[in-house]
Amino acid sequence: MKGQPPHSQKGAATGGQPIRPPTGAGPTRRAKPDPNTTPHPDAQTAQRLIRAELQQAEHQQDQDPEFSAALIPPRKITVNFAGGFTQPCYLVARPKGPYSVVYMPKAGYFSLCVASMFGPVDIGVHGRAMDCYASV
Repeated sequence: MKGQPPHSQKGAATGGQPIRPPTGAGPTRRAKPDPNTTPHPDAQTAQRLIRAELQQAEHQQDQDPEFSAALIPPRKITVNFAGGFTQPCYLVARPKGPYSVVYMPKAGYFSLCVASMFGPVDIGVHGRAMDCYASV
């Protein structure tokens, strides 16, 4: 029947009954990951590196409870570098005064940044997250 939706058409194979799409029919779609709940692979790497640092510190009895308390889920931010370029990084700890610790995915290690009117600026202190945090 022209002009009517397909589910209201009648088919000979169904004895004149309306043809209805099967329940749950339609293309199967994979749900897109929610960027607010699914960490980016770089954020997951940052978390994995921090866990390894904490385990090593526990083994060596060199824990910093202040650092552990300051840890937050990695949050993507843009960091300013010398020469005027920027790079996406991940904030991994609550700021300590104007200083914050970020993970630099392109470099594969952590950096200490200072707050500025242009956003966080890399100040050249790089290495393990715990060491960057302790240098403040």
